[in-house]
Amino acid sequence: MQEEKETFTQEVGKLQGRLQEAESPATGAVSSSKYGLLRREFDALKEEMFKVESMRDDARARLETQDRTVIELQTRVDELQALADEARVLKVKKLNVT
Repeated sequence: MQEEKETFTQEVGKLQGRLQEAESPATGAVSSSKYGLLRREFDALKEEMFKVESMRDDARARLETQDRTVIELQTRVDELQALADEARVLKVKKLNVT
Protein backbone atom coordinates (compact mmCIF):
# COMPACT_ATOMS: atom_id res chain seq x y z
CA MET A 1 0.00 0.00 0.00
CA GLN A 2 2.89 2.35 0.69
CA GLU A 3 4.10 1.93 -2.89
CA GLU A 4 0.60 2.66 -4.22
CA LYS A 5 0.40 5.78 -2.08
CA GLU A 6 3.78 6.97 -3.35
CA THR A 7 2.72 6.31 -6.93
CA PHE A 8 -0.51 8.23 -6.46
CA THR A 9 1.31 11.05 -4.72
CA GLN A 10 3.73 11.31 -7.64
CA GLU A 11 0.88 11.28 -10.13
CA VAL A 12 -0.99 13.95 -8.18
CA GLY A 13 2.18 16.06 -8.13
CA LYS A 14 2.62 15.69 -11.87
CA LEU A 15 -1.00 16.60 -12.49
CA GLN A 16 -0.76 19.60 -10.19
CA GLY A 17 2.24 20.76 -12.20
CA ARG A 18 0.41 20.27 -15.45
CA LEU A 19 -2.62 22.04 -14.03
CA GLN A 20 -0.53 25.00 -12.91
CA GLU A 21 1.07 25.14 -16.36
CA ALA A 22 -2.35 25.08 -17.94
CA GLU A 23 -3.58 27.85 -15.68
CA SER A 24 -0.55 30.12 -16.13
CA PRO A 25 -0.86 32.82 -18.76
CA ALA A 26 2.69 32.16 -19.98
CA THR A 27 1.61 29.00 -21.75
CA GLY A 28 -0.98 30.79 -23.79
CA ALA A 29 -4.62 30.00 -24.03
CA VAL A 30 -5.33 26.42 -23.02
CA SER A 31 -8.58 24.97 -24.10
CA SER A 32 -11.20 24.65 -21.42
CA SER A 33 -11.71 21.01 -22.37
CA LYS A 34 -8.06 20.22 -21.68
CA TYR A 35 -8.28 22.09 -18.38
CA GLY A 36 -11.47 20.21 -17.49
CA LEU A 37 -9.85 16.90 -18.37
CA LEU A 38 -6.81 17.65 -16.22
CA ARG A 39 -9.04 18.80 -13.36
CA ARG A 40 -11.14 15.61 -13.49
CA GLU A 41 -8.04 13.43 -13.67
CA PHE A 42 -6.54 15.30 -10.73
CA ASP A 43 -9.73 14.96 -8.67
CA ALA A 44 -10.00 11.24 -9.48
CA LEU A 45 -6.43 10.64 -8.34
CA LYS A 46 -7.00 12.60 -5.14
CA GLU A 47 -10.07 10.46 -4.44
CA GLU A 48 -8.14 7.26 -5.16
CA MET A 49 -5.35 8.36 -2.84
CA PHE A 50 -7.90 9.05 -0.11
CA LYS A 51 -9.33 5.53 -0.55
CA VAL A 52 -5.87 3.94 -0.40
CA GLU A 53 -5.01 5.89 2.74
CA SER A 54 -8.31 4.82 4.32
CA MET A 55 -7.60 1.19 3.45
CA ARG A 56 -4.13 1.53 4.98
CA ASP A 57 -5.56 3.01 8.17
CA ASP A 58 -8.15 0.22 8.38
CA ALA A 59 -5.44 -2.40 7.89
CA ARG A 60 -3.35 -0.83 10.66
CA ALA A 61 -6.33 -0.86 13.01
CA ARG A 62 -7.02 -4.53 12.23
CA LEU A 63 -3.36 -5.36 12.78
CA GLU A 64 -3.32 -3.65 16.17
CA THR A 65 -6.47 -5.52 17.20
CA GLN A 66 -4.98 -8.82 16.07
CA ASP A 67 -1.73 -8.09 17.91
CA ARG A 68 -3.68 -7.50 21.13
CA THR A 69 -5.65 -10.71 20.57
CA VAL A 70 -2.45 -12.70 20.04
CA ILE A 71 -1.00 -11.33 23.28
CA GLU A 72 -4.20 -12.15 25.18
CA LEU A 73 -4.31 -15.68 23.75
CA GLN A 74 -0.64 -16.28 24.54
CA THR A 75 -1.27 -15.17 28.13
CA ARG A 76 -4.23 -17.55 28.36
CA VAL A 77 -2.15 -20.42 26.92
CA ASP A 78 0.55 -19.73 29.52
CA GLU A 79 -2.05 -19.75 32.31
CA LEU A 80 -3.56 -23.01 31.09
CA GLN A 81 -0.11 -24.57 30.77
CA ALA A 82 0.68 -23.61 34.36
CA LEU A 83 -2.62 -25.15 35.51
CA ALA A 84 -1.92 -28.32 33.55
CA ASP A 85 1.54 -28.57 35.12
CA GLU A 86 0.06 -28.09 38.57
CA ALA A 87 -2.55 -30.76 37.89
CA ARG A 88 0.18 -33.21 36.82
CA VAL A 89 2.14 -32.53 40.00
CA LEU A 90 -0.96 -33.07 42.14
CA LYS A 91 -1.78 -36.28 40.27
CA VAL A 92 1.75 -37.62 40.85
CA LYS A 93 1.53 -36.69 44.54
CA LYS A 94 -1.86 -38.42 44.82
CA LEU A 95 -0.48 -41.55 43.15
CA ASN A 96 2.53 -41.54 45.48
CA VAL A 97 0.30 -41.20 48.56
CA THR A 98 -1.89 -44.17 47.73
